[in-house]
Amino acid sequence: MTRSQRLRPVANIKQKEQLNSARELSKTIEEVKKQEQRLAELAHYRDDYRSKFQQMTNTGASIERIRHYQEFIARLNQSIVLQTQRIVDGKKQLEIKKLDWKHARARSDAFDKVVDRYRDEENQLAEQRQQKEADDQAQRKNNTSIRSRG
Repeated sequence: MTRSQRLRPVANIKQKEQLNSARELSKTIEEVKKQEQRLAELAHYRDDYRSKFQQMTNTGASIERIRHYQEFIARLNQSIVLQTQRIVDGKKQLEIKKLDWKHARARSDAFDKVVDRYRDEENQLAEQRQQKEADDQAQRKNNTSIRSRG
């Protein structure tokens, strides 16, 4: 078994690791997008309630209803703060996943290059052997034809 054949399974493992890392990166990207969408929904929801709250205070709603709206808006604000932190954490995780993927890709590429180089060397050696055999055969044939003439 040649060096390239012995190293190919390791290169295949590295390719699978890189693919798995890319999948993890993709999942993390999608998760951050979902968290950002959720934040936008919360902000929109809060803004909608603030608008309703303004209308309600202008029209003279009961104190209990006003307090209820204030409490609800405060909870929405807390949710927005928490959601913002989730996004920050998700983006940190995203950067880690990007680095993991870049490293996995670099290792995979390195193994592929080594396997390719070994295979090229093996092909070159095989071609040289074939050329030498062809030259030897031609030399023997030439020597045989010289002897038969002489």
